[in-house]
Amino acid sequence: FADVIITAKDRALRYGRWKLEYIPTRSGVLYRLFDIVNDPSCCECVAERYPTELAQMRALLRDVLGDASAELIV
Repeated sequence: FADVIITAKDRALRYGRWKLEYIPTRSGVLYRLFDIVNDPSCCECVAERYPTELAQMRALLRDVLGDASAELIV
């Protein structure tokens, strides 16, 4: 049961002008990318407009989490 709770937790990462949200759902993982310089309230997901930055932030999240990322679908 504890494994499910750890895996199911939302994660967020900020780096430079970007904020990545990792949101696990029953149907898969939702990634939301925000430009916090132009949208400090994080109202508009820009992941589709910035696929390179999304991929970089996902890789950074994996690096930051280290071994724990094995439990995540990143």
